[in-house]
Amino acid sequence: MLAIQPSSSPKQITPNILPAKIHHNGPIPTPKRYWNPQPQSTSPNEQEVYFRGRKLLGQKIPLPEKYEGVVLQKTDKTLPVQKKDEDGDGEDEEDVEVKIMEQNGKFSEIVVLGHEVVPGEEDDYQKGIEEWVGFAEAIHAYDTPTNNTT
Repeated sequence: MLAIQPSSSPKQITPNILPAKIHHNGPIPTPKRYWNPQPQSTSPNEQEVYFRGRKLLGQKIPLPEKYEGVVLQKTDKTLPVQKKDEDGDGEDEEDVEVKIMEQNGKFSEIVVLGHEVVPGEEDDYQKGIEEWVGFAEAIHAYDTPTNNTT
């Protein structure tokens, strides 16, 4: 199991989904000289940027209202295991280790980039966000009946 521990001041960020495979996972120092997305004149939600000489066009995709994205980092910390009271039913429950993830950032939109074209509605990431939100809404809307046995 995982527990999320907010950091003292999570940064507001905007993740960029690049149309490339980069063998690195994490932040890098990026001078404005190398990564400086510019808004398109045709649409404020579209951006243009160059990565290693290749033109990339991006589309800002806002997360739905009431949703927030977070950037988490693994830690070696775990929550202390709480001792369970003996209730006399004879059932033994295993203690579950709860690892702590630290929240380093938060975001309310992402930018999906494409090679010289703006990703459209059929983009896998955009569809994925919409499908995930629909799935989450369905889970939270499901109401389980309560068992009242007396």
